Amino acid sequence: MNKCRSLMESLLFEDVEDEIVTSCTSSFRTRTYAEGERIAEEGEVCKHFLFIESGEAAVQKYTSGGEFTTVELLECGDFFGEEVMEKDLPRYRFTLEAISDVTVLYIPGDLLEKYLLRYPKLKENYIRILLQKVHCRGQRIVLLSQKSVRQKIACYLLGLLRSQGGGDLLILPGSREVTSKLLALPRPSFSRELRAMEEAALIEVKGRQVRILEQTLLEKLVEER
Repeated sequence: MNKCRSLMESLLFEDVEDEIVTSCTSSFRTRTYAEGERIAEEGEVCKHFLFIESGEAAVQKYTSGGEFTTVELLECGDFFGEEVMEKDLPRYRFTLEAISDVTVLYIPGDLLEKYLLRYPKLKENYIRILLQKVHCRGQRIVLLSQKSVRQKIACYLLGLLRSQGGGDLLILPGSREVTSKLLALPRPSFSRELRAMEEAALIEVKGRQVRILEQTLLEKLVEER
């Protein structure tokens, strides 16, 4: 019942009848991972579409030397593994790593394909998920194209503010270490610039909570890029 409830509240099963959700999820399995565990590895055969039922995970891109860049942060309700619908032995393009205790629901690729063909609304929702991922990665390109550390941080904070419903208060989705990796910045540079932005009365930071004090100035800073 818990996994059915979680999926009913997800984008994939939005406006899909409860009976269909129950039928679809009867063969899905769940697994829990501890912080730091790898959930999926880049290059592995992609057999499942993964749903984050609880916790937070990071989408990582590793180099041959073991260095990595955080591409995206996923939380409850997010999906990973869209490669599952590709033909000819699909493989994960990224590594998925738990950054807290995470419960993952595994949706077999062959069943997903069958359900998408059977239920038009499910197919429509799946396409929306793919388009949302394309949009998010496009926004990340905009973020990484910012020239200065302050511009990157301003662009990131404004994007979070919009995604979390506006107002002037936002929550960083991860620790400073995680966030700095997401911005492709050294953690000392990230923390130092946050302090400088506080001293300039642009923002106010309390743990993972950030209050935007001068939204117009931050928007102007990004626009000037």
